Amino acid sequence: MAKGDERADRQRANASAADESVLDDLYSVEYLAEVAGGDARAERLEELKRRIALGAYNPAADAIAADMLARVGLGSEED
Repeated sequence: MAKGDERADRQRANASAADESVLDDLYSVEYLAEVAGGDARAERLEELKRRIALGAYNPAADAIAADMLARVGLGSEED
């Protein structure tokens, strides 16, 4: 495995752990279990469609681009 791949894997693992920590602080275990089951994906998709239609969906372009570059190993820690 190349060094860039190993670094990207570590970054993803660290980001995933940080995301889980934030979710644990914001939501109860019961709520997360309920949302993870059933029609949660379909409900999230419908909500996203509604927000797009209203013009209320404003993704952070810089964060998305940085994440995409990190996934393919093109980003650097100095950027």
